[in-house]
Amino acid sequence: MNKAITILIAIVVGLIIGLLLSYGFTFVVEHHEQFRNFSLAIFGLVSVVLFAWRSSSLYQTAKQDGKKVDLQIKSSDQESFNSALNLLAKDSLTLKVGGVFALEKLAIDNSEYAKMVTDILSNHFNSNINDGWSKDLKAVVEALSVISGHYYQMYTSGGITWSVVVDLSDNDFLNYFFEDTEFINFDFSRANLQQFEFKGCSFTCCKFDEALVNKECFEQLCTVDEITKSSLPKDIVDTLNKNEDPMEDEFKKKDYKNLSNP
Repeated sequence: MNKAITILIAIVVGLIIGLLLSYGFTFVVEHHEQFRNFSLAIFGLVSVVLFAWRSSSLYQTAKQDGKKVDLQIKSSDQESFNSALNLLAKDSLTLKVGGVFALEKLAIDNSEYAKMVTDILSNHFNSNINDGWSKDLKAVVEALSVISGHYYQMYTSGGITWSVVVDLSDNDFLNYFFEDTEFINFDFSRANLQQFEFKGCSFTCCKFDEALVNKECFEQLCTVDEITKSSLPKDIVDTLNKNEDPMEDEFKKKDYKNLSNP
């Protein structure tokens, strides 16, 4: 590009010198208006070309710098990912929990890691649940709740065309409970939840296909959307419907009437 600019400038200067030599200074003085306009046009052309070249050069530089920054970010994220995995593999529960939340942060900050982190945490839960509940498993479910909720909101708002699915199917959930936890896109299919309680939890787009559940699982002020209800046994759905706030249900009916008959 620099060579082309140099050649262009040399051609312009050559044209001007050629005019002077061909027609002489007297001719140029007599037709100074035309010569001035011609010179301005030539210099204008050179300025445009120089500006275009400068803009292109700055763009290429910015593009290269951007690629360097992206590589640095990816390298940093990869280091964070590896460090979090190392913590998750430690024997110390405190370090394990630290690894869980480090993975959660990475999944939220970088969508490229969302599904990978979700699968890793789900597998960690599934591989250790039979040994009994521990702090790291509780942290895993909390992290998965945050990740699935974050990307579900992005999905419903049109920001992305996918959402993460948390697979906790085929597990035997021992005597424990979750309180005030939001479950979105959790798959509890074929899981044994008969000795498990959800207290004040909410369920959106979850699956309980062929899961062993009872009414006591959802008695503690749980909210369950219609998609989740479709995978639950009828007697549990009936119980959930009875436990819904009648005033809220009446409000929904009135609101629907207002929308239907303006």
